[in-house]
Amino acid sequence: MANSFSYQKLPPQQVRLLTPRRSSNHKELRFALRAYSVDDPPSYVAVSYTWGTSAASNFVYLNDVKHWVRPNLWWCLYYVSMNPSWRHVWVDYLCIDQTNIEERNQHVQTMDRIFSNANLVVAWLGVEDDVGALPSYLPMKCLIYDSPECQSRTTQWASRVYWNRRWIVQELLLAVDVNILCGGHCMSWPLFKAWVMDEVETSEDHSMATSGAVSLLAHKVEGVVHYPEYALHDLLLEYRHTGCSDPRDRVFALLGLLSEDE
Repeated sequence: MANSFSYQKLPPQQVRLLTPRRSSNHKELRFALRAYSVDDPPSYVAVSYTWGTSAASNFVYLNDVKHWVRPNLWWCLYYVSMNPSWRHVWVDYLCIDQTNIEERNQHVQTMDRIFSNANLVVAWLGVEDDVGALPSYLPMKCLIYDSPECQSRTTQWASRVYWNRRWIVQELLLAVDVNILCGGHCMSWPLFKAWVMDEVETSEDHSMATSGAVSLLAHKVEGVVHYPEYALHDLLLEYRHTGCSDPRDRVFALLGLLSEDE
């Protein structure tokens, strides 16, 4: 489905960010799209997610112009827009002109900076159930440790297809801070890690130990950017379970984590 939104050429050393705009109709998603210096952007949230294989059957408005997106991204933006403190958002499909091969290639080289410079990375796992009608426009619910929902949701979330995507390795390990977002429920990285690791240690079902989430949880250091120190061979071995649609991304998706000697 053709998009009517037209991107302007992105100047060197700049990055586009989305700013959610409030609408009286909660089924309508509107964003301002503006370029900022990659070295001095406003505080922003970077979204880590899977594109999915569905056709672009939903739309958002960029600078008041309709732009078609896939359902998984639409739902992600729907819930991200609910948090008023997330005033600026970076998401690849909308902040990069996907029709411009040169621009896309340039962003591959700066992806590590985009995620390490973000104040927060939101790991979007998708909607929680099969979605029919849109829910009411309710505040996002942040789960806490003693919430009765916490353990059951964590087990389900750690098994999501999201954890099998190659690009998320760099996106999460380079993040200063991470929130897990699934539908309208949000969980901090330390809490998610505590529940998943507890499940790995205590459950008689050992399937959780092989979850793609476990390796990332074990390597992620909370509160600091995990600076590059890996050898490519070690990364390829450690994250061999992850995949990508373009075979070249098996290496490109890990470039930001390599040591200077690689």
